[in-house]
Amino acid sequence: MSNVQALPGMERQKIQEVDDAAESYVDARDKRMKLIVKETEAKAALLGVMKKHKLEVYKDESASPPLVVTVVPGEDDVKVKSLKVRGDGEDAGE
Repeated sequence: MSNVQALPGMERQKIQEVDDAAESYVDARDKRMKLIVKETEAKAALLGVMKKHKLEVYKDESASPPLVVTVVPGEDDVKVKSLKVRGDGEDAGE
C-alpha cells in the first residue's frame, strides 16, 4: 500500500442522498432482473403450449382485455397483444 494522503478539500465525500438513490436503483434493478427471468420462463411455457396444440394464432376474446397470441414464423418466439375494444364491439387491435 502507498502512503498517499488526500489533499485538503479532495477527501472523498459521503453524500447520503446519493447513497440512498443508488440503493433504491439497485433494489429496483434487482427486482426487474428477477421479473425478466419469470417472464422468460412464462413465455417459453406459452410457446410450448402453442406448439403442443399446433397453433400459430390464438385469440381469447373473453379475456379482459381480449388477447391475441401469435407464434413468430421462423423463430422460436411468441408475441402476445392485448386488443383494445372499440365502442361498436369490434376489436381495434393494439
